[in-house]
Amino acid sequence: MSNPVIRKATVRSYNAGNNTATVQIIGSLSMYLPNIPVATNISPSLMVAGARVGVLFFDDNNPADACVAFVY
Repeated sequence: MSNPVIRKATVRSYNAGNNTATVQIIGSLSMYLPNIPVATNISPSLMVAGARVGVLFFDDNNPADACVAFVY
């Protein structure tokens, strides 16, 4: 198992119903990661398209094993 990694990303869309976001990792022009869970302490009002976020990846080989950890 690898160590967790934090990557910068941009919110492309947010689903308040299931508290997930589609994010684009900074530096990736066409790669979008859908349905990434958002930490419950982040206000939905901050999860707007274009917001800069930190995404915590628990497994380098599984991008679905991640969480939006903070907005900056």
